Amino acid sequence: MTDEWDWAKAGGEAYDIATSALIAASFVVRPPLVEDRTAQMLGLVPDPSQSLDSKRLKTARMVAGLGVEKLARRLRERGWTTKPLDVIQWEAGQSSRVPPALIAAIADELNMEPDRLTRATLAATSRLERLRDSALLRSLIDRIAQAKSLSKDAAFALLERSQPSFAYRGNPDDEQYLRILERFVEQLERGKN
Repeated sequence: MTDEWDWAKAGGEAYDIATSALIAASFVVRPPLVEDRTAQMLGLVPDPSQSLDSKRLKTARMVAGLGVEKLARRLRERGWTTKPLDVIQWEAGQSSRVPPALIAAIADELNMEPDRLTRATLAATSRLERLRDSALLRSLIDRIAQAKSLSKDAAFALLERSQPSFAYRGNPDDEQYLRILERFVEQLERGKN
């Protein structure tokens, strides 16, 4: 009877340790993807100096004789959460911010080198990058960081990712564009409450 009691007690202690470990793990705060060094080393963070070339991708896919669905399925089999719509968007040039590891997987499926699917991009051509030293933009980044509990780099990345959703007509100058961003940040701040 004593042996059974000791075993049950030990089992209970092991359960408490496992439960405590699970609870502790739930409090771990993971860094935003743009700041995660491991994700960067694994090629999971899009490289601002390189982007997927939509025309090269479509041509290579067609030469390889793969349909959109088949390429998406092969990427899913490799562990990516790729849908046919993703491939269509990449080929239409609607989503060129693809992480290097995914570009490498696409290239492997198309039997080519990854650099043949990419094109160099100039970060300086990004309006946000160009305006990054603006006092107003720095202030907006600080406000996003505070409202969303993010680092400044993660706040900038959020702003950069959100750009396609900004609604404006024509071609606003830099000052008008910063005011559009300011309205976006105000909406983020209101959403916080």
